[in-house]
Amino acid sequence: MATIALEGLRFKAPIGVYAEEKVLKNDIQIDLQLKVSTLISVEKLDDTINYEMVYQLIKAEVLIETDLLEDTLQRILHAVKNYCENNASDKLYLNSISVRIKKLSPPIKGNIGAVWIEDEFVNPKQLKKNAENSSDVAQNQAVGATILT
Repeated sequence: MATIALEGLRFKAPIGVYAEEKVLKNDIQIDLQLKVSTLISVEKLDDTINYEMVYQLIKAEVLIETDLLEDTLQRILHAVKNYCENNASDKLYLNSISVRIKKLSPPIKGNIGAVWIEDEFVNPKQLKKNAENSSDVAQNQAVGATILT
């Protein structure tokens, strides 16, 4: 399994429940990880995820005015998932997407560096594969225990 990551993406975003947050905008940092399986070696951009395109998708979602980080996070997950499923080559299989959004220096009284939320999309096929692997491991452990006794 391979990881494609975009870390430390920074934006001025109109995200927040207070009117001044939408006018002055907040400093937002986003980290995203894509876990993919490759079927063969990747030699061309068309064979992999174009992270410049992923950046543009994230930027478009972050610049939409909203009250909550959670709303932005879900839109990012949805947009990136759709892009990967519709534009990635047959040589790639999307296992999961993980996104963390930080609001740097949030308007909270006190000394606080950031607040953040994180969520993940796991491909249902990957969940099934993980469950099968867990079942195989449990069966192997049971067989091993039987042999050892």
